[in-house]
Amino acid sequence: MRPAVLHYINAVWGLVAIYWVVGMVLAKPTLRTESIPSRATHLVLACAAVLFVWDPATGKGFLGHRLTSYADWVAWLGLAVTMAGCAFAIWARATLGSNWSSMVTVKQDHELILRGPYAVVRHPIYTGLLLALAGTAIAVGEIRAFIGLGFAFTTFLWKSAAEEKFMRQEFSAEYSQYSQRVKRLIPFVF
Repeated sequence: MRPAVLHYINAVWGLVAIYWVVGMVLAKPTLRTESIPSRATHLVLACAAVLFVWDPATGKGFLGHRLTSYADWVAWLGLAVTMAGCAFAIWARATLGSNWSSMVTVKQDHELILRGPYAVVRHPIYTGLLLALAGTAIAVGEIRAFIGLGFAFTTFLWKSAAEEKFMRQEFSAEYSQYSQRVKRLIPFVF
């Protein structure tokens, strides 16, 4: 049963990727972007996350040991969590609209979005993707997948800090008030 569930999980991620690529066409022009070293750092971390979560070859030695049960219900739980996280990320991406970018940027006529999932966390796309990756790690079940989740968390922590710097420069007092009210990545916690 587990391989079938993993195929469903990969299909969910594939649909998210298609949505992301199509959405790139609708983005506003970029006015300012992060430095190349900053971009390279979170790209390397993100690639490490993807390798550890999806590439079984990274499961050598202790990295291949299981942290979750082989029980079918665990795999299905992983799929449900993956779907919930992806849905939350897509909702956030749709709410952000043409202000979205895959890089840390300020767009032409950039708007500060405070509604929808942005009223729950300041970086709901990252929150949703982390939840989805947690679901995938649960379904994969090996230590390597949870290490990949750790790489993703580090990536989004790094990237969100860079984005927040840009948002504070662009929206100063309004963003400061917003960041005092709403947590960064984990609702009510962090």
